[in-house]
Amino acid sequence: MSFSNSDQEIIFKKGLTWKVVTAIVVSSLLFVPASIYLSMVAGGTLSFAATLLMVITFSELSRLLGEKLSRQETLAMYEALNLVSSLGAGGIGAYWIIFRLFFIESPISWAYKINNIPLPLLVPSWLAPSKVEIRTLFQPSMVIPILVYLTFSACYLLAEFSLTMMFAPLFLETEKLPFPFAKIDVGIVDTLSSRDFEQTRIFITFLYPGALYGIFVIMLPILVNITFIPLPWVDLTSITDAIIPGAIIGVATDLMPWATGLIVPLNAAISIFIGSILIWIFGNNIFLTSFPNVFPKWVAEYRRGMNISLIWQRSLYRVWFAPQIGFGLGISFMVFILTFKNILKVMKVMITEKKKTSLYPNFLMLLALFVFGTSFSALVHSMLTSFPLYISLIYSVGLSFLFALANSTTLGMTGYSISIPYLWATLVYYSDYRSYSGWVISPVLAGSSTPGMLNTLKAAYLTETYPMDVIKALVLGVIASTIIGTLSLDLFWRMAPIPSSMFPFTTIDWARTAIGDSLLITRQIDINPKVILFSALSSGILSGLFEISNRLFSLPLSGPGLIAGFFTLPPYAIATLISSIIGNLLIPKVVKKESWDKVKGTVVAGLAAGYGLVIGFTIALFFVLNSGWIWPW
Repeated sequence: MSFSNSDQEIIFKKGLTWKVVTAIVVSSLLFVPASIYLSMVAGGTLSFAATLLMVITFSELSRLLGEKLSRQETLAMYEALNLVSSLGAGGIGAYWIIFRLFFIESPISWAYKINNIPLPLLVPSWLAPSKVEIRTLFQPSMVIPILVYLTFSACYLLAEFSLTMMFAPLFLETEKLPFPFAKIDVGIVDTLSSRDFEQTRIFITFLYPGALYGIFVIMLPILVNITFIPLPWVDLTSITDAIIPGAIIGVATDLMPWATGLIVPLNAAISIFIGSILIWIFGNNIFLTSFPNVFPKWVAEYRRGMNISLIWQRSLYRVWFAPQIGFGLGISFMVFILTFKNILKVMKVMITEKKKTSLYPNFLMLLALFVFGTSFSALVHSMLTSFPLYISLIYSVGLSFLFALANSTTLGMTGYSISIPYLWATLVYYSDYRSYSGWVISPVLAGSSTPGMLNTLKAAYLTETYPMDVIKALVLGVIASTIIGTLSLDLFWRMAPIPSSMFPFTTIDWARTAIGDSLLITRQIDINPKVILFSALSSGILSGLFEISNRLFSLPLSGPGLIAGFFTLPPYAIATLISSIIGNLLIPKVVKKESWDKVKGTVVAGLAAGYGLVIGFTIALFFVLNSGWIWPW
């Protein structure tokens, strides 16, 4: 199939073949369990590592069978496996059912009430059963909660894929937005499909140190209960507490921020570090010591000796909850100003464009599917929670379309996307809603995945891959990873309670989430509109100054990077900065910059792949060693 425009004619070639389908299914079986486990251990996923490892593996197998992977097959495989390996436990609906069970039993939630009724008594059976006798997802009381989550997930995917195919002709054919990050995907695919010997050698070389690190931080603690390096960070607050109380200071011990930091641009890493220390170190300390009257609940709840996880929980909900909403609005407003003319142009094209393309389904059919997915989610949400339907419809249908439009334009032009945290919680906060379920589950807000999928389709255009083949590969990846992810989560839960020491990140994250939900639902978090407005204005101005400084004076600063730092804990910001300095300043002094730029992605992939392999092997070995007591009692 071909597509013609004023510049050139693109002859698209088939990308979805039996080899790609096999790779998606096999990779889901191998890496989804490991990725889910890693997300519950350290809060991350395998992502890039597993993707490259499996593409290289299937490329070699194809060569042995005498059928070399084409450029188009490599792209479809790469993009689908990238989606598969990025799935964490939080992306599985059943994970939140298990969380609700924890919430029901937790003494944290019993301390909070609505109309003198403890919150656990308000959790409906369609969100989670009140109690289970055995730890497994496959029992009658779990059927309805799983169906509810699957319904919302299906509506979300329907809306996102519909928006992607609706916007693709406009952004990729009419407006021809650059989508700068698509070139990275194209470069990786070209390297993998050409199978350059030097790149392969480097990948395998760095596989070993990644695997060695995984042995010390993952394998030995799990299999023989010997801990050399604690996950997810080395907590230094016990040392710094006397000097700068309230500050979050530590160093990340998960390999991924160190590995990926090697390829993070220095201006972004510096800005993330600045943003992180402004909020979580100086901000926490200033509002505790210099201005204690601004956030008195933070002062009242802080205790000397609190560790990182406790400081993070209390400062987030007592100080930074409302400001983070403003930070998201501020960066959105700044980027909107930079891209406003283009957004208007795209909207005009959408209304007046008469050209039809045979690459995608009919526009009106896609629009109908989008409206159905979002409005059906709003209707189901209103029926289940008794939340006002008109607010759910405006949020799900109207905001989804506008958010996807602005977010896709922004990412297409700058490479950065927009994120506005706690938007639904803020809407509920200012409503008259007085129950539990409407807070913790929301109608579909599409538009967060559409820009990334458009970036993927841009890579398809650049590699002459039939776009619908890429879409089909992504859909298959979603289905396979969801099924295998649910089965994997059930096995992990059977082997050990969640949260527990076997899943250390959940012990931190679930307590924080339970506290946050409880404080929100009982309206004990102050979402002050003045604080939101001030935070939005100040973050918009500050990020704008960072961008101006970068563009006019070439200072190593990034506006979106600064705001990203506001949401990044210092242990990760410190690791990213140190690694970025190594990758951008030190290594180029030893190796030629051109040579390093060519191989640094492969170096990161090798480190991450070795780490991921150890995680996968550890999980498999753990299953074997504990096969005698797999039953959940």
